[in-house]
Amino acid sequence: MSTFYREPQNTYYHGACLRRRNELKRRLLHAGQSLQARLPDIESGLRHAPASSPRFRQPVFEILEASLLLSEELNALTDGKFPALYTAHERMERAVRDFLESASPRGRALLGRVLGGPEPMDNPATRIGGKAANLDRIAAAMPGRVPPAFAITSDAYHLFLDSNHIHARIHTLLKDLDVIADRETFNHRTQAIRALIEQAPVPAEIVDEIKSLAHTACPDGPGTWAVRSSGVGEDGRRTFAGQFDSLLNVPGQDLAHAWRRVIAGRFTDRAVYYRMACGISEAHSPMAVLFMPMVPARSAGVLYTRDPRGGEGRMLINSVWGLAADLMAGRAASDTFLVSRAAPHRILEQAAPLKQKALAPGARGATEHIPVPEQDQSASSLTQDQAQALAALGMVIEALFSIPQDIEWVLDTRGQIRIVQSRRLLVRDMRERAGGRPPQPEELILESGAPVFPGWGEGPVFSPQSPEQIPDTPSGAILVAAEPHPDIFDVLPHLAGLILEGEDPAGLLSARVQELGLPCLFGVQNAAAALAGQGRIILDAEQRRVYSAPGEIQNKPEDRAPGGPGPLHSLVFALSEPEAHEPDQCRSIHDLIRLVNARAAQFDAISGKFRS
Repeated sequence: MSTFYREPQNTYYHGACLRRRNELKRRLLHAGQSLQARLPDIESGLRHAPASSPRFRQPVFEILEASLLLSEELNALTDGKFPALYTAHERMERAVRDFLESASPRGRALLGRVLGGPEPMDNPATRIGGKAANLDRIAAAMPGRVPPAFAITSDAYHLFLDSNHIHARIHTLLKDLDVIADRETFNHRTQAIRALIEQAPVPAEIVDEIKSLAHTACPDGPGTWAVRSSGVGEDGRRTFAGQFDSLLNVPGQDLAHAWRRVIAGRFTDRAVYYRMACGISEAHSPMAVLFMPMVPARSAGVLYTRDPRGGEGRMLINSVWGLAADLMAGRAASDTFLVSRAAPHRILEQAAPLKQKALAPGARGATEHIPVPEQDQSASSLTQDQAQALAALGMVIEALFSIPQDIEWVLDTRGQIRIVQSRRLLVRDMRERAGGRPPQPEELILESGAPVFPGWGEGPVFSPQSPEQIPDTPSGAILVAAEPHPDIFDVLPHLAGLILEGEDPAGLLSARVQELGLPCLFGVQNAAAALAGQGRIILDAEQRRVYSAPGEIQNKPEDRAPGGPGPLHSLVFALSEPEAHEPDQCRSIHDLIRLVNARAAQFDAISGKFRS
């Protein structure tokens, strides 16, 4: 520990000592206040850089160095009265460096992987994303069930941004988006980010990796490919359902361009809104991309190994002729099967609405709608035997992950079931609550429907006259819609509640509502007419009731926003409450900086003592 020089107590040296103390205090206060003021901007910038990046580490190390210097200068000012600051700083610096070391990549950057390979992969969900990682696991456990596929990693995503020097520009455009209420300004910012990405060249290393892995996965060439997002965090605790773009029927020569388009799709309005609503930083959700050969589809759809609309012991299967993209987007009616979870998987209910069009691969890398043969229009796109076989396969996949699954599947023209996606299905306990109990209601307006998530919400009614008005839904409103529509997904994070007059046969909206914990009723017939002219209402989804609302709005959508700061926030940027008054009470570097500032301000340079 350093010893500090004490000035001799004569007039000349006393004056020099006083001047030195005044200058040291002035410099210390200025440096401490400046550093404390910069911390929010530094933290904001770090949200857009991975922890393994030098762009991330450099400002963190600068904060560590500057805060240590502040500790040294306070000790110089006070003749060494705060040696415990060094111990506190060393403790926190060691924790920060341990975190950064754990976040460092092991070995060289990995640009791609063929799924189902013989060698296991370290941290697959953070390298190839949740979607590809889940398929990689299924492909290894059940050879032949997943079409031959490969993924381009999140390392390639960072290489792309770094080589084109657009990280900082994206950060600038994303800054303060969470407080921008004007939808047009928000849209302008996200469009600008997508334009940056779409105009940037794809590095040669990534182009070569895509060509090489496409040949390895499909040596004879599949014809065309499906290119889909596989974001880090996607299909994990947060599904990101419906947030990112998928491109179908992409020719082999266009795969690199398709990769870049999927990367750009990470910055659509709906995807950025979703991340903000879930408290997910940009740095923690980089994009990997999945490439899978197009499967010649007789029919396709989605299987929920537990019915997301409720009901114990049953699965839900949705199926359409041809490709399932329209079904997944909520634009197509589907055949539905309720199937028992227990073997032999009895068909409990079955419905086959009229299906006049099917989605199929088209010319020049497009998809097109083709007419369904007349004899198949009212027929089911799955036989009962096929539905039961699909249910049995779903139970095997659920057992593999030990959690209910939302599975996208294709029945090929040879009658083989292929799995093209499997992700966690969040099915909440219907006894769960959101936001406690509602305030004392006034007048009961209606009582109807089925709860999808049985919490309560309060807000103004918004009932769009057409689907085109759904994007205009105000934040904090209770949306009353006639039927599921793709645009509803975009506004869900901002709602206080949702009332649907129709049902959700595909279960996609149900799964998303439960994931967000959004109070919701489906099947409320004539809800728009019953709520016409109402101001604010209380939706009590548990009791299937809607009341007029007194007083101020109490339950806001942002109260449901999950997520939280990462470990680096706690170690560097967070402020403890109550305020730390001693070095050993500091839990973060920010705590230490605040303590140094407070002690410097209390120190009287003339007397050499602290003011109370």
